[in-house]
Amino acid sequence: MAKRCFILVFLSLLSIACAAQTPEDRCPNGSAFQGATTIHREISDFKVTISKRNDGCVFEVRGARGQLVASGSDRSVEALPEMYVLRIGSNDLVIETSSGGPHCCWTYYIATQAGTPHLAARIENAERIDFLDYRGIELNDLITRDGGFIDFEQMPYNLVPMPTTYIRFVRGRPTDIGSLFKLQYDEEIARARSRIKPDALQYFHSRNIYDDVQMASNVLTIVLAYLYSGREEQAWKELAAMWPPADMPRIKSEILKAREKGILRYTRQ
Repeated sequence: MAKRCFILVFLSLLSIACAAQTPEDRCPNGSAFQGATTIHREISDFKVTISKRNDGCVFEVRGARGQLVASGSDRSVEALPEMYVLRIGSNDLVIETSSGGPHCCWTYYIATQAGTPHLAARIENAERIDFLDYRGIELNDLITRDGGFIDFEQMPYNLVPMPTTYIRFVRGRPTDIGSLFKLQYDEEIARARSRIKPDALQYFHSRNIYDDVQMASNVLTIVLAYLYSGREEQAWKELAAMWPPADMPRIKSEILKAREKGILRYTRQ
């Protein structure tokens, strides 16, 4: 129980810390760029160059022999500390870039020295990704909310039911490991259920369409937590029990569409 609470508290505190303090090497507003337009770093035996431009930042990643491994540009760019993400024999380099919008979008370039230096993965998401070594054994998993739902049903951002998503690289391939975190999902389910009043749910379910966005958000949070933890049959049972019946085929279809375009698409490639 303490470890599960730690994960949730850690993610909350990390989001607050990221908002309150800009890392030193993050372009363009980190302290390293106060007196310079370009910085050079060596991470995981890669040579990283990040430069500030009028309209944002650009980066290049080169191998020890000077060969170009990755490059790109965005409103902000940061080379994260080296970590073991891909699990193929060496520490990896992760470049995080952001378009600078209030809720969108993030891109992650993951480069490795395994074999020959190369870009092993490029992952985009509407939400920031945390690379969390929650087990304390220097193996980093990807934890985020699925950005495929960011504009779901045109709900306000604070009510959008973006499900927590857990991804682990296995032999260099991203893999959905949500089924390993049923207890964490169950805690999300319990919190959502605690916000639902039985009489209000009965009324919501009796309608032909839904018009209570808060109730819809809570119901979808429960459904998606079951779905993303590998309990698909239970997810659809919950949807049938709580969602307006006349609208259920449509909302189920929308859920599957959002999931298909979300971050788990990288686990199906």
